[in-house]
Amino acid sequence: MRRDVWVFLFLSVLLFLISRHSIIIAVVVAVPTSNTSSPYSSQRPSPASECDALLQFSQSFTISRDASADYCDYPTNTSYPKTASWKNGTNCCSWDGVTCHMSKDYVIGLDLSCSRLRGALHSNSTLFSLRNLQRLNLAGNNFIGSPISSRFGILTGLAHLNLSGSSFSGIIPLEMISHHHSNLISLDLSVSLISLDLSDSQDLTIEEDRSFRRASVLDLQANELVGHIPDIFFLGNDLRTIRLSQNRLEGALPRSLANCKNLEVLDLSENKLEDRFPYWLDTLPNLQVLDLRSNKLRGLITGSGKNNHPFPKLHIFDLSDNKFYGHLPAKYIANFIAMKDKARSASQYMWVNNTRATYQDSITVVMKGYTIELVRILSVFTTIDLSRNFFGGDIPELIGDLKLLKGLNLSHNNLTGKIPSSVGNLTNLEWLDLSSNKLNGEIPRGLADLTMLSWLNLSNNHLEGLIPQGRQFDTFNHPFDGNPRLCGYPLPKACGADEQQLPPSTSSGDGEEKAQFGHWIEWWAVAMGYGCGISLGISAGYVMLETRRPKWLARKVERWLVRMVERTRRKKTTRPKKNAAQRNYVRYLFMTDFAH
Repeated sequence: MRRDVWVFLFLSVLLFLISRHSIIIAVVVAVPTSNTSSPYSSQRPSPASECDALLQFSQSFTISRDASADYCDYPTNTSYPKTASWKNGTNCCSWDGVTCHMSKDYVIGLDLSCSRLRGALHSNSTLFSLRNLQRLNLAGNNFIGSPISSRFGILTGLAHLNLSGSSFSGIIPLEMISHHHSNLISLDLSVSLISLDLSDSQDLTIEEDRSFRRASVLDLQANELVGHIPDIFFLGNDLRTIRLSQNRLEGALPRSLANCKNLEVLDLSENKLEDRFPYWLDTLPNLQVLDLRSNKLRGLITGSGKNNHPFPKLHIFDLSDNKFYGHLPAKYIANFIAMKDKARSASQYMWVNNTRATYQDSITVVMKGYTIELVRILSVFTTIDLSRNFFGGDIPELIGDLKLLKGLNLSHNNLTGKIPSSVGNLTNLEWLDLSSNKLNGEIPRGLADLTMLSWLNLSNNHLEGLIPQGRQFDTFNHPFDGNPRLCGYPLPKACGADEQQLPPSTSSGDGEEKAQFGHWIEWWAVAMGYGCGISLGISAGYVMLETRRPKWLARKVERWLVRMVERTRRKKTTRPKKNAAQRNYVRYLFMTDFAH
């Protein structure tokens, strides 16, 4: 009995220990199981799973050359199907357009720009399983009007996102531009069909610890953005390029743009903005491109008064097609240091450089009468366009200090006075448009000496006097029309009594005397030649008739004389025959003489 009790106690303890051991084992097994589903491991998927995800993503589209034609293949053919070389069973880190982490082998970059992809991009696409993506470029494809998925918001590590020119449509998901994307540096949704009402900015507040803290580029051009630009640019942001052109934005420019101290390009052209000139922008020390073309801006151009050197780096200044009036902004023109300084490299382009990606700046300008998009901006490209406004008064003489200026367009204003002679100092000027103003006086001689000038328009003014002659002026097409008091080549109207056609060193009296002397010599030479010819002809005929040599010529003359006499006789057969015997006798004499 006692033995049975001890056996029972032993078995009970053993069962208890086994049960505790199995619990411990269960816990140990459960721990790694829970780790496999942790957020950490989800950020480190296996390379094989990411390669499979990329293959499934590529197989959801067809390859069509015209899918990239409009965006990528003009003016040069730059598209090609990158995914066509992707093969199952190979390491996707070696695939075209794929970039992997150097040591971890997970995908951090995907560049399928201009890859001729056609098809819809759905929210369940395997693309969104690539959680470690830092750069994603799908520009220049055709996603046939697909909406921009809110699942882009789960790619929280994205620093550069480019969906431009890929036929996306719909509304921009707020998840893409909210605080979830605190790493976002550049966002390019240009040339699409997306829309967003920026007036409702309660979810777009950009605070110091939220979105766009590190952003360098905001490109939403050529979409359907409406409303006001929200006042959301916090102090200390790193934005360098803002392009909101070709939309339907209205209202005033936000004052918080003055907080963008690193801003280099501000393009708000082709909108419906209604405001006065944003003078407070002249405090931005790095601004190089200011394009406010084709809006409803109005008023005088005045400075902020807070800066003795406004716009020190500006080299593209475009306020054309607005409602500005008053005098031209002479103070600004005098301080455009970047249009005077020759220290910059002629081959340097503007771009935003980052350790993980780059963004190439571009701009649309009116150049030599044509609207041209510069897909890259040379840092030495300098132009001022104040055309199609209501500016009046004189063109300031100090315009001639901008020796690096390549283009100047002041056309379609109310400018008066003379063209300043200092324009002859603009030795790099390639095009000049002063047409449709009220300019008067003579054309400065220095304009004709500008060897770089290849396009000129001075039409529809009140200019007068002789058009200066030069190598460049002879090549221009109708640049002087609409100036009734201008004269000289290439206009059909001559100046005075054609004095420009005569040699400059010859007086009018000397010219008349030389002309008369020349006519006397001409007629004297004609008379001498005529007399000599008759004398020689008579002498030769006499010799031939006397010697009857050569016989072939005598016979030819005989036949000619016979035909002439017979032709004359036939014409007069109807008339009375007078002296017929005498005419026959003459004919007989000629025939008998030549018969010998």
